[in-house]
Amino acid sequence: MHYTAAALSGLQRPQRTKRIVEIPVAPPRAVGDMP
Repeated sequence: MHYTAAALSGLQRPQRTKRIVEIPVAPPRAVGDMP
């Protein structure tokens, strides 16, 4: 599931795209959901 989305977004570098998207989307999401 995750691999498919990453591959579609960046077949050349799916790992890089997943990491960049997970870092900026994880901190703000947890900080905004907690409070």
